[in-house]
Amino acid sequence: LHYESASEQSTFKGLMSGLGCFLLIGVLLLVIVATTAVHFGVPLADYWPHALLALLLAFLSLQMLRLAFPAEKV
Repeated sequence: LHYESASEQSTFKGLMSGLGCFLLIGVLLLVIVATTAVHFGVPLADYWPHALLALLLAFLSLQMLRLAFPAEKV
């Protein structure tokens, strides 16, 4: 790890792992807030699983950017 040279691919992997950790923490907070909102009868609170699915699919689609824009051979 300490002797790894900086590259576009390693930067992308580091960024995606950081976003993945942030997403997991955000999902946990979303579930807590959403279940509390459902308990108190907030309108549209029953649709939180759909919002969660959209968030996770958006993150997974960002992972595909690496395949859509391959690195140039040097």
